[in-house]
Amino acid sequence: MDFEQAVKRMTAEQLVKLEEVKTINSTAVRLFWKRKKIENMVEGYYVKWRGPAKNNINQWVNVNGAHVESYLVNGLLPFTNYEFFVIPYHKSIQGAPSNSMDALTAEAPPSLPPSDVHIRMLNLTTLRISWRAPSADGINGILKGFQIVILGKGSKFHRNITTNERAASVTLFHLVPGMTYKIRVAARTNAGIGVSHSTDTVTMSEC
Repeated sequence: MDFEQAVKRMTAEQLVKLEEVKTINSTAVRLFWKRKKIENMVEGYYVKWRGPAKNNINQWVNVNGAHVESYLVNGLLPFTNYEFFVIPYHKSIQGAPSNSMDALTAEAPPSLPPSDVHIRMLNLTTLRISWRAPSADGINGILKGFQIVILGKGSKFHRNITTNERAASVTLFHLVPGMTYKIRVAARTNAGIGVSHSTDTVTMSEC
């Protein structure tokens, strides 16, 4: 069979139907496809996907074997929409692409901490903590709020405060004069609490 005949057989009609793209977790999805027509020339498939337009990156993987009908795609970004499709091939000839399907990866805890964290002592027993939310590409989901952890000397002086997503500060009352506190602030999504900014230390004293 010459090259032109091979191209015609591979491209005359759609040989593969993409049936499902199943989200596995925040960085992986599994594709399932079926052959619409048994074409003995097919040697394998190119699984291709496109991410966010701002990244402008098209990625693909070579899946060997005409009888393979699923593939796990790893290394995706959390809470990101991707478009997937499958192309059968014979040697250097690519067949007609399958239909495309979209999938949204699952949420993950934020991978960036809140920024501009400031701690201000209002008096010997009161602190005000303020912050800004992480940048959107580090939230990895829907921002649900913030967690502020305050560690005193001994567990009875610890505090754990959870806020909603609109909060940008909290005020702590009834702290112990002279005590040193360690403070951490982290954002949270439905998937959990993210990384906190570097721990700040403050001593409730006049100097």
